[in-house]
Amino acid sequence: MGSENGKLKPEVMKDLRSHTFLLEDEIQDWYKQFIKDHPTGYLKREQFEELYSKNFPDGDASKFASHVFRTFDKDDSGSIDFKEFVIGLSITRRGTRKQKLKWAFNLYDSDKDGYITKQEMINIVKSIEKMTGESGDISKGKIKEVFSTLDADSDGRLTFDEFSSGAESFPKIVDMLGVDENRN
Repeated sequence: MGSENGKLKPEVMKDLRSHTFLLEDEIQDWYKQFIKDHPTGYLKREQFEELYSKNFPDGDASKFASHVFRTFDKDDSGSIDFKEFVIGLSITRRGTRKQKLKWAFNLYDSDKDGYITKQEMINIVKSIEKMTGESGDISKGKIKEVFSTLDADSDGRLTFDEFSSGAESFPKIVDMLGVDENRN
């Protein structure tokens, strides 16, 4: 990543500014905290799960955190560097509607094959319920119904276009992920 005296190099900052919705000061603050918490410059899956667990003490956040980790770890290295971390946060917090939907799609698409299956959707919803420590109002039967409605071509899997269109009719499938979908 490269830093000088705890500050990001200008070329790294320029790159992050072009890929995020954050101001330079915000990026620098995030970087200082990231390096303080992770001196190696990398956040491992276990550490990421611990962060989630602190925010959801009444449930088991490990499974959901593992799914989120996968969406942040763009190079599949098994760890998240600062760039992956800050880009992921930027999208989930301030991204455009389309970026947030794409992020949510990638979260559901756990095998990264470009499609969401009914089982993948069920797995994510179960992990959210486990994390929050309470049973949600979306049962397995309801997920199957939602999935069938979204699956416009009835091929048993959702494309991004089907998922995105369905988010209009079933905003709960995105809302439950905690992504503020009303921005942009």
